[in-house]
Amino acid sequence: MKLTTTFVVLCMLCAVTGFSQTTQGLRLSATPLFTSYPTTINCKEAELNDIFKSLPGQNIDVTFSGVPVFSGTVTSNIAKHANLQYIAIKLPGLNNATLAISKRTDEKNNTFYIGHIINPKSSDAYELKHLADGTYQFIKTDKEKVLPTCAQQ
Repeated sequence: MKLTTTFVVLCMLCAVTGFSQTTQGLRLSATPLFTSYPTTINCKEAELNDIFKSLPGQNIDVTFSGVPVFSGTVTSNIAKHANLQYIAIKLPGLNNATLAISKRTDEKNNTFYIGHIINPKSSDAYELKHLADGTYQFIKTDKEKVLPTCAQQ
């Protein structure tokens, strides 16, 4: 009985170690997804707001600075409160990356957007930034800055 239990425990440890090494290897081999895209993508507040008019299941072209940039399917459009809304769009042309944007309205009726474009299998991503002049840009960044990796022990 003890020998069987010891054998099972050793097998489980080997499996866990092998899985850990495999996922570590996958993380190290992630390749950039946005190499053919610019470092920054400018977008207007009105363009960001227009995205929120889309319904789940709807195929849309996402336009920034008057130019269609991405195409995809709205996977969710959730209004949590009157002042908070979230939308996610699956982008098949980018290996099913997700464009996710949140829209928040403050007590003075000012609207702010935050978001990202990310695929967990890639090494790069875009993060939506609100600039000092009031405009917005998607800025290319390292995926780990947007979606930090959990430390393994």
